[in-house]
Amino acid sequence: MNFYKHYIGDFQRDTGHLSLTERGAYLALMHHYYATEKPLPTDHSALCRIAGAVTKPEQQAVKAVMGFFTPMESGLVHNRIEAELEKAGKQADTNRRIAIEREARRKAEREDNEQSTNRATDRDTKGSTNTEPNQTPDTNKEKNTSARADFAGIKFPEFWESWPKTDRKTAKAECLKRWKLRGLDSLADQILPHLVAMKATKKWRDGYEPAPLTYINQRHWEDGLPQGESSSENQFEGAI
Repeated sequence: MNFYKHYIGDFQRDTGHLSLTERGAYLALMHHYYATEKPLPTDHSALCRIAGAVTKPEQQAVKAVMGFFTPMESGLVHNRIEAELEKAGKQADTNRRIAIEREARRKAEREDNEQSTNRATDRDTKGSTNTEPNQTPDTNKEKNTSARADFAGIKFPEFWESWPKTDRKTAKAECLKRWKLRGLDSLADQILPHLVAMKATKKWRDGYEPAPLTYINQRHWEDGLPQGESSSENQFEGAI
């Protein structure tokens, strides 16, 4: 991701207590997160390399801003950045769908023009306007067949029905596209048991499960189950 919205008011409010060096370290880690679209490593030395922290004060600054991120099995996670990445993914899928639909309309118009030209030529040749059969495809039949085929023979419906029924259960169409694009049927034997196990964890039962699209994009089934959870409130959560 090469672009993100920087909310200046939120940033000033949540980082007003930081020094100039700490703000620089925080921005460097944020930019790496956005660029890779992955959680940060939990190792302090690795974070210093990412931020370019060489001197002792710079390394201390990196340690100070680690509190803005939440440690998870997959690494240090930032909820605001995760939300922005999810919105960007949805927009990219929407743009791709619009482009595909636009090209499909152009192709249909070209084919229709070609068919009209061919029919006119045949009528001129045969001297009759009633001998040419209807060449127009039954588009309604094709659409209905396509709609039924979206779920035929795949395990996505089982994944979707198993997901907790919360407000985060959104973007079904985008999830289906990612599922099919990444061939996740071949991994369903890993994904579905992991989903069932995660639903039984305290974190998910308390309503802190990720959105299904985030779960698919970040391949959370590869993270395993959490070893422990913290009940303390993160004072840095939401800063960006």
